[in-house]
Amino acid sequence: MQFEENKKYWDECNTEYSKVWQTRGRQEMSKLELELIDKYLKKLIPRRILDVGVGNGRILDNLIKFSAKQAKIFGIDVSEQMVSICKKKFRNESKVKQISVCDLSQEDICFDTTFDFVTMIRVLKYNKEWKKMIKRIYQKLNPGGVCIFTMPNKISISAFSGDTFSDQGIPIIYSSHREIREVLLTTGFKRILFRDFSKMPNFLYHIWQNWLYVHILISVEKALRVILGRSFLGRELFVICQK
Repeated sequence: MQFEENKKYWDECNTEYSKVWQTRGRQEMSKLELELIDKYLKKLIPRRILDVGVGNGRILDNLIKFSAKQAKIFGIDVSEQMVSICKKKFRNESKVKQISVCDLSQEDICFDTTFDFVTMIRVLKYNKEWKKMIKRIYQKLNPGGVCIFTMPNKISISAFSGDTFSDQGIPIIYSSHREIREVLLTTGFKRILFRDFSKMPNFLYHIWQNWLYVHILISVEKALRVILGRSFLGRELFVICQK
């Protein structure tokens, strides 16, 4: 049932999803996310890359720009509409080899190849079967391969305030450092690193376009990171794990 609801929503959402990232606050958040991915792209120089949940291509676009010339990039999404958008958007990009409809909560990755680098940003929180999805990613990672994914933190201001829906009104699932680490270690991952880019509630990134407000918000975030550390009370946990 959840699979059908997710698919229906994202099919209907399609091009409208980009509007979520148009506020200045969300643009700053996106910039921080992409910079982290860039860091590992440059460090690891992966040859085969997979983006899970391509959406409108926000992450794919970055993977194309900052991966090595010889990189081969693949993408999957539960939504046929999202896949169609990305196929059209990246049809002239030589690095992009295939983008297909696939739901990891229901099936294995639909490509025969294995990968050195996988991104799964803001995807797992919509799936009750997120643990199975991580295991399916692990099975397709080469030895030493890295997966970067995100998961809402149940020990955060957003969780304590009862924020149980995403920007699109879909119920979201929370986890914790401890639970995620246990799942990853049980699956077989050797190295695990946690980061976050936000400790403040999500709605604060949507309410105003004013640049001064956004500057103050980002400054508060930086101060909280110094005081509380890189992942404690983080609203969205960024997890870097290596096979």
